[in-house]
Amino acid sequence: MKKIVILSIAIIYSLILLNSAQAQERTFGIGGIIGDPDGISVKAWISESTAIAGAISVDLGENYSWLSVHADFLKQNTVVTWEEALLQTHYGGGVRIVSGDFQDYIALRAPVGIDVNAIDAPVEVFMEVVPTIDVDPEFYFYFSGAMGFRYFFGNN
Repeated sequence: MKKIVILSIAIIYSLILLNSAQAQERTFGIGGIIGDPDGISVKAWISESTAIAGAISVDLGENYSWLSVHADFLKQNTVVTWEEALLQTHYGGGVRIVSGDFQDYIALRAPVGIDVNAIDAPVEVFMEVVPTIDVDPEFYFYFSGAMGFRYFFGNN
């Protein structure tokens, strides 16, 4: 856990020093996510303060396999604007679908997190905590979380 915190701080600090597309001008980003799930992360901005984010993850084990897909509607709030970066919070709601060898389920998600967007580079790092409720086939409440990065393409 200590290594993850140190790595996160190093990534955020590196992004603050980068220089090249304003966060508000970004439209679509793709990158990686680790935590729950591990896989590919995407984000599409709808407006300056709203976005849809999601991830896809595949686990092909020796005795099992599963696919996880989630999508969330996010409300973004800028907390601090530095010369090199924006610190934003996000919150929202969404759904997660998992299909695997042992069980298929549907869950409701309520992500809450922070994003650091480099102002002059098309890059974002994020961390989030996600209260989650499995609703099918049975009710189960738990917390998950993840962190990741995205590279953005295009302008509004």
